[in-house]
Amino acid sequence: MLLVVSALFVSSGAVVFFGVYDGLKLLATWLQPPLVPFSGQIFYEGQPLAHATVSTELVPSWSLFPKIQFDGSGYTDRDGRFQLETQHQGRLQEGIFPGEYRVKVVAFHPQTSATGAPRIRTPSQYSQFTTTTLTIHVSSQADQNRQQFFLTGEPAETPETEKKLDEAQQRTLTVFLGMFDRGDRDGDGALTLEEAKSIKNLASIEEADSNGNGSIDRQEFELHVKKYALGY
Repeated sequence: MLLVVSALFVSSGAVVFFGVYDGLKLLATWLQPPLVPFSGQIFYEGQPLAHATVSTELVPSWSLFPKIQFDGSGYTDRDGRFQLETQHQGRLQEGIFPGEYRVKVVAFHPQTSATGAPRIRTPSQYSQFTTTTLTIHVSSQADQNRQQFFLTGEPAETPETEKKLDEAQQRTLTVFLGMFDRGDRDGDGALTLEEAKSIKNLASIEEADSNGNGSIDRQEFELHVKKYALGY
């Protein structure tokens, strides 16, 4: 009888605990401040760092409410500039929640083959939240949310050694690159996915969009040709 009562007490306590926890979590969601814009620029050894992935991790702090974790991310343009976005309410939204964050930055060497693994060209210390020295304070005041980062140090990995094409492969590649140039009607150096699909005899062309930006630049296209048409 005592064991039954004890079990009921423990079970009831668990129900109360999780009920209170879920209630606090729901309240924390209601009290969550709105997303605010945050932008920045990254330099590596004095030069703008293009095509780098920027990720954030909220620094833990004491709170009565359960922590609702919504970390931001971004991608640098050719000038090293980025804006943070947050996956929230089932979609990617512009901005990030106020708070203190660790920041990691990763960029890769240009790939010279379609089958080689990407190699990190930024220093390894910035590629992990446990070792990065980069932090941001996100204010509820949007005009305060701009920051520059200056990375220094040796690349985490050396570039991949480029393989040489034989004459037949080079001729085939030249033909496909000619198709790319003709398909690039606006001359911006990239094809939309619809433009790329018009190129015949090239399988799975949508996979060439390696960074997921909705277009295929000349380097992405060349790597795709090497993989699917040349077995490179």
